[in-house]
Amino acid sequence: MARLLSFSPEFSWTIQADPGLECCLDRIATHLKLSPYTQSTGKVIRISALRTRDPFRGPHWKVIHSSYGIVAIDTKNLGIEIGFSEKEQERPDYIAWIIKTLFVGISTLLLPSGGMLLHAATLVRDDAAVLILASSGGGKSTAAHRVPLPWIAPGDENALVIRDLSGHYQVHALSTSSAIATGGNQTWNIATPYPLQGIYILIQADDDHIIRCTQGTAAGYLNGSAQQALKNQKRGMNTEYKRWKHEMLFSVACQMAGTIPTFLLYATLTGNFWEEIEKCKVIRIGKSRLYL
Repeated sequence: MARLLSFSPEFSWTIQADPGLECCLDRIATHLKLSPYTQSTGKVIRISALRTRDPFRGPHWKVIHSSYGIVAIDTKNLGIEIGFSEKEQERPDYIAWIIKTLFVGISTLLLPSGGMLLHAATLVRDDAAVLILASSGGGKSTAAHRVPLPWIAPGDENALVIRDLSGHYQVHALSTSSAIATGGNQTWNIATPYPLQGIYILIQADDDHIIRCTQGTAAGYLNGSAQQALKNQKRGMNTEYKRWKHEMLFSVACQMAGTIPTFLLYATLTGNFWEEIEKCKVIRIGKSRLYL
């Protein structure tokens, strides 16, 4: 049975699986809380035995080889195919690989509309989100696990940021690959949108404090975070497509940095860094912002 993956009316897909791969789709649906769906959204994600030289590929298809699998992106109809085989289902990290590959495709289709995939933890309070950016091992997962109620941390690895039709940014916290790869039963409600209120670059320090980022510095960090989220995903891209993706990532990072307040968050391992975030208020005066 097909499943529905919907972030918004304009970004919705029906996910289908080829014969022999249905159990894989069922497991993905369980982890990502995807509902059964009998209709068609017009845009389709297909889990298949995709190979590089399938005869029906046209010029509007872009095929990317990654460390996790093959993803083919239909840039004309906004469809996606993820290529695996039945034999690969024996791997313990198989489902984690498919989910990683899935979001490589989705994030690529979102770039022209100003969305991007970021290597970031998502912290939520009062139904609004802030993102904590850091490199692998930089402490974002530790920070996410430390926040007390009423804060929650729906995601500690990657986040999908989508720009809606009104120009506002919504965050969708994504699954943690390692938790799935080790056979865990965790679930993530990735369809839930959280309005993005701020971005914080995590830097380990001896005391907890926050400094406002310049737009240029923020854009650099955002671009780096997006590149890290997509690492190991660029093998097999032709030079022209790779250049396009680099340019688009940087453009979207600059646009986001000019819209969302971004800060350097200096945090200790034992301090209450979230209190510093709570103190950081944004007052809007017309088109301007005052940061307190």
